[in-house]
Amino acid sequence: MNRLFIVLCLLSFSCHAKEAGLVRVYCEPQFGAVHDFILDLDDQDNIACLIRRSDESQTTFSTAQLQESDVSIANTKGKDVILIHCPDYNQEIGGFFVLKFLHNGLTNQYQALYMSLEKTDQGWELFTPPPHRQKIQTLRIVPRKIAGVLIGVKHVEVNK
Repeated sequence: MNRLFIVLCLLSFSCHAKEAGLVRVYCEPQFGAVHDFILDLDDQDNIACLIRRSDESQTTFSTAQLQESDVSIANTKGKDVILIHCPDYNQEIGGFFVLKFLHNGLTNQYQALYMSLEKTDQGWELFTPPPHRQKIQTLRIVPRKIAGVLIGVKHVEVNK
């Protein structure tokens, strides 16, 4: 019993050295739910994992998960609605993040927003790609509806 308690304590601290806010996501299709994406950093400020936190829940994604394939961060009725992937991730310098979203659930068509995760003098930050490079602080997921029925994500707004 004591060993189990020690293992649980170690697991609870293994991914929480220091947290740094990355981006706040307003999800209109989820009735305005707000999700904070937080980086969990090690002692050298390298990324240990990514945390998605909302009022209702919290999910942790390992860097290996983000590198290997699309990771579903939102789904409904058996369909992945929002996925993230960071195939060229490097824990010391970052990499490109791909946020894929279900644009049309009727045809299973996805679109993507590309972002650059970079370690700067201010810490870890997200940026839009050139030529209109800007720091990303918020993302707004805008619903796509036909005849009042939600069928997907119309687009993702940056800093609005």
